Amino acid sequence: MSAHRRVGAALVLLVSALIVGLGAWAPLTPCAAEPDPSTAPAGGGGDPAAAPAGSGSSDAGAAPARPPEPTVGLIGLYLLDIWGLDMSRGTYNADFYVWYRWKGEKFETNGIEYMNAQGLPVITENERVVLGDERYVCTRVRGLFKGTFPLHKYPFDAQRIEVAIEHQMLESHQMVFVADSKMFDGSDRDLNVQSREQNLRIAGWSVRGAGQEVTSQKYQTDWGHPRPTGKLSLYSRYTFTLEVARMLHPYLLKILLPLVVIVLVSFLVFFIEPSRFLEQVVIGLGSFIAAIIFHLVEARAMPEVGYLVVADKFFILSYFVIFLTIVQTVVAQGLFARGAIEKARMIDVVSRFVFPVMYLTGVLSLFFRNLD
Repeated sequence: MSAHRRVGAALVLLVSALIVGLGAWAPLTPCAAEPDPSTAPAGGGGDPAAAPAGSGSSDAGAAPARPPEPTVGLIGLYLLDIWGLDMSRGTYNADFYVWYRWKGEKFETNGIEYMNAQGLPVITENERVVLGDERYVCTRVRGLFKGTFPLHKYPFDAQRIEVAIEHQMLESHQMVFVADSKMFDGSDRDLNVQSREQNLRIAGWSVRGAGQEVTSQKYQTDWGHPRPTGKLSLYSRYTFTLEVARMLHPYLLKILLPLVVIVLVSFLVFFIEPSRFLEQVVIGLGSFIAAIIFHLVEARAMPEVGYLVVADKFFILSYFVIFLTIVQTVVAQGLFARGAIEKARMIDVVSRFVFPVMYLTGVLSLFFRNLD
């Protein structure tokens, strides 16, 4: 039995060796076959989809993906009223409608921010319309706003009352405003007629016109964001502007006319004999003190600024002329005291014409130089 077992074991080993040998000489399977260099596509990468991620086998010449276009937000404003315009504080109250039209869902009006509002304005949504992918929202806004008012030409100044609007969450690469400059029939929107109430009145001011513009507002900060982009923030800003001019005639009657009268009174010294020096000095100094007191009283009604305004220049001109009047009185008195009576009287006669002409020339020059 042991001899038969040894023979069987030898046959099994022989058959196994034959099987292994045949397997070694079998043709390669397609999965393991090496690609033929002659049939490989240019670039030598084979199927890019089969390449493992990060292998760098993607087409290096392919164009980079274009960023999505920003949402266009059409915006318009209709001004109802302006009141409480305070130049000293730079504030005013405004009541207006503002509407938005856009396509898609990226833009929403709950992210709208009124950039020059003092506190939170009262916002009421009047209408919301959805037509397919197009959306329309109209809101009414009432609130206190702040402006910058240069007063160098006061009371000849003209000012710009503005409402500035941005989207606080969408930068300009995500959303841009476009001013609504067309009516529903395609005609151009006349901002002087179709953007404000025609009976709009602002106490002490006349309305000249209205305008609107869209600008890019850059902020020099990254807002401390935990994932900074390496770029400064840039937002689309819509600004509505109402141009107003100060009504001049009340200031002519309250400031310029009394001041001219004070200076003209000081010229009475030229009609008094040089021998009456005391009366001349009283009139000159009285006019000078009256001009100073009048200036101090009017300064309380003027805006407090760190520079001279045109109204101050009228007072300074008056101070200078009254001072020259006092100087002329002293000179004439000196001549009279030395016996040159005729020369002293001649100086008075000439001054009766020279001083009024000099003063009125200065007043008219300031007036017309600053009159728009």
